[in-house]
Amino acid sequence: MYFGKIKLRIYRYGNNFFKKGVITMENKNFKIAVSGDICINFLLWKTNQQCDKGFSWESFPQLHNNLKAGEALLLSKLVKLATDATIISPQIQSVEAYLLKELLLSTVELDIFPRAIDEKDDSKVYRIKQYLGFTGSPSGIPKLLPIVDDDEQADLVIIDDEDNGFNENEE
Repeated sequence: MYFGKIKLRIYRYGNNFFKKGVITMENKNFKIAVSGDICINFLLWKTNQQCDKGFSWESFPQLHNNLKAGEALLLSKLVKLATDATIISPQIQSVEAYLLKELLLSTVELDIFPRAIDEKDDSKVYRIKQYLGFTGSPSGIPKLLPIVDDDEQADLVIIDDEDNGFNENEE
């Protein structure tokens, strides 16, 4: 997917000085390294029972959940969608497999909201209703993941740093 030009306030290395630039990502040879803090987003939402048949527990509100990659993992996906460049970043195959492996967990409650302010549009979407907080790792130090196929010659480096452990790691 290509969205045209991406305007970034970046400073490129070149001719021993920094300058603001506009990058066009029409070329997959352009490499962007994305790294930083790692987090798993734990999404919770409830639905109300729509019928009165079935077991007793089915008459109560039902809780649902989903796990999604967050922070640098999510940022790398968004950069890939926006640029179509080659992205070098930490990766995980299964969010569930990393849930109990020292990763930071961010929990939010979702609810149904109007899609738009327009009164004629009555469609609904899920949005964040309430931020419920973080669950840290048992060691107190959130785990970071290595960059897959790291390349020291990346054309651009993006760091997602929210002071959740990335700065403290010297690797």
